[in-house]
Amino acid sequence: MWGPIAFLLTGGQVNDFVPAIDLLQNLDITVSHIHGDRAYVSETICNWITTRQASYTIPPKANS
Repeated sequence: MWGPIAFLLTGGQVNDFVPAIDLLQNLDITVSHIHGDRAYVSETICNWITTRQASYTIPPKANS
């Protein structure tokens, strides 16, 4: 059985982790696995996800 699925689309110059956290706050992500693209790899969002007992797969940025 699948749980909730949510998608977030933002403009090119938006700091993506802010609207991502706003979106995820509406879901119970406990023991979930979050998938994201490179735009979402930041210490802020990774810490936010793990403090809610969830895990993530977000590839590193090319310049990291």
